[in-house]
Amino acid sequence: TRSEAGEETYLSELTQITSKVDTFNKNSIAIIYTGIYDDNIQDDVQSTIAYQKQIIDKIGTDKYLVIGLTSKRTFEYVDDVNAVLKDAYGEHFLDFRSYLLENGLDDANIEPTDEDLDDIDNGYIPSSLLQDNLINGNAEFNELLAKCIYSKLSELNYIES
Repeated sequence: TRSEAGEETYLSELTQITSKVDTFNKNSIAIIYTGIYDDNIQDDVQSTIAYQKQIIDKIGTDKYLVIGLTSKRTFEYVDDVNAVLKDAYGEHFLDFRSYLLENGLDDANIEPTDEDLDDIDNGYIPSSLLQDNLINGNAEFNELLAKCIYSKLSELNYIES
């Protein structure tokens, strides 16, 4: 355990690493991002959901938000997975992807380029909201995400707007 950066340590055999969550305030809000880097997400979204619910149970809060996937470029079945997540979490689910496709450019005050319009027609997040790798969000994307999270937390009465 350490609370500040130190030297790298390389492990030559399987080693169990443990962490504690006992400092989580029961009145706090958990925000869980669903990521494409989760090995289960493509083949077994139910395992991802079970894992996310274990996190929520361990934290011991009823105040949580699960954010869905966004990138169809990386994961063709993003809409199907998000539908399963929405079904599992109901009002606790934030479908940021749909928001970006429908309102992202307007809310970011970005005039759509031809590439953006093609992206939207193909179900991709507009390039103007992404970094050059066309996967990770840029500053405007992150600003929109922050606003959507704030709005959803207000809607759930977790915070006062």
